[in-house]
Amino acid sequence: LLQFNEEHPDEGELLIKYLKNTVFNDRIPPLLPEGTEVAHKIGNWPAQGSYHDVGIVYHPSHPYIISLFSKDAPNSDYAYQVLQQISRLVYDAQSGLTEMELVVNGESLDTEIPPILANGTVYIPLLPLNATLNRVTGAVPEKSGTHRPDQEEMVFYPDPTKMLLNNAVHYRDLPPEYIAGHLMVPQEMVIDLFPVFVTVDTAANKVYITDKPKEQPKQPTEQQDESASSFTLSEYQLIPLIAIPILICCLIIIQRNKNS
Repeated sequence: LLQFNEEHPDEGELLIKYLKNTVFNDRIPPLLPEGTEVAHKIGNWPAQGSYHDVGIVYHPSHPYIISLFSKDAPNSDYAYQVLQQISRLVYDAQSGLTEMELVVNGESLDTEIPPILANGTVYIPLLPLNATLNRVTGAVPEKSGTHRPDQEEMVFYPDPTKMLLNNAVHYRDLPPEYIAGHLMVPQEMVIDLFPVFVTVDTAANKVYITDKPKEQPKQPTEQQDESASSFTLSEYQLIPLIAIPILICCLIIIQRNKNS
């Protein structure tokens, strides 16, 4: 419907208007805040206990599409009650989402979908971050995996709370998610995948990601230099200590030969 509205705005707008003004409002809308617009279409198949409602909920900050279905419901009243509760749960979940600004190494990163703060965890779009940090290449939603051809192989499991990195399983409290077709990973997984620090500023609605400083090769200390030079000097000191007894032995042998 939304695509049709983009391609045919006049007809699409009229159709959405009809769906907003439907008189069949016994499923998605009843428990939503007063004044919430819903453009939706219901469907019934009582013989199968199936009652449906599909539509667009015009949430004030996060509009969303919702599809509600029942099967083998004992009666319509029971089905409507359950579908209404689910509808409200989804609405409240959308209200709990906060969009964040992504700042990578001091530069604001403009992404098609922003980081999302939900229930205290920030989900970060992996591919834009990957491109900026130049680390991982490619992601296939069907396989839920990415691959580093020169280094490591990484596989995500969206359903369980784990990912496989270089054949090592990493468990987290929350799994990666595909949101609007984008692979989003919890902030904890970002730390697993990249050598970075992640800082969340909820007051400013910003996520700061910075590279960890590279380890510098250790320089030898002054004490190590002194010990190395003293060790070298002791080797030279050993030369005369070994050579003198050998020379004495040679002189003794020569003297005996003369005497004989």
